[in-house]
Order: sequence, then C-alpha cells, then structure tokens
Amino acid sequence: MNSEQQRAVKVYVGDIPDWWAIIKSRIEEYEKLAAIGYLPKKIAMYFGVSPIEFLDFFNQPYSPAKYHYDRGKLMQEAKEGMTMAADAASGKNAAQAMRWDKHKKAIGIASAIEEICFSDLIFD
Repeated sequence: MNSEQQRAVKVYVGDIPDWWAIIKSRIEEYEKLAAIGYLPKKIAMYFGVSPIEFLDFFNQPYSPAKYHYDRGKLMQEAKEGMTMAADAASGKNAAQAMRWDKHKKAIGIASAIEEICFSDLIFD
C-alpha cells in the first residue's frame, strides 16, 4: 500500500469491519471491478459481503472502500484517456481525435462543477 492509500485509511474515523481485511488483501481486484463498471452493491456480493453492510461502510466520510472504488474508476479513465490522447496526437485516427476532444470537454465541465460547488471543501 502506498502512502496515499495509507492516508485514506488513516483519516477514516469509524470502525473498520472485519470483512474489509479480505477485500483489502485483494485491493487490486476490487479496484479493477470498479474500473470495469460494477456498482458497489455488486462488488459486495462478489466478495461475499452483505450489500447493506458494505454500502453503510462505503458511504461513510473518507471510507477506504469509497476511496479505492473511485481510484479504480480513475485509473481506468486515465488509461483510456492516455490512449486516446496518444492516438489523437498521432493524427492516424480522426475519429479518435474527435472522441478525445469530447472527453476533454466532459472532464472540463465536471471539474468546473466540482470547483464551483465544492471549492470550500478540502478532500485530502
């Protein structure tokens, strides 16, 4: 676990359920499930955890379950974005260039909304 992941766990102030140790030992698998689009409820079922218990833990402020879920999604989006950017820059694929432009606009809009709505909050 790198220092960023440790920090996410350290700021969580609630009780960490026993079953989290099982998921934590398979954190890369957990993040990959998030990356390919599985919802938290389905991931809980995959690991044999009660969806209600899992979602309760997942929705707590600074929950490591939420952090790793978001990280998995981000890593996949970043990988796809880097591929799109490389393909668009090469000029070999016009459709990919248009897709990259659309992707950049969507990220820009989401970032602007987050900055406007949550600028006073500190997320680290």
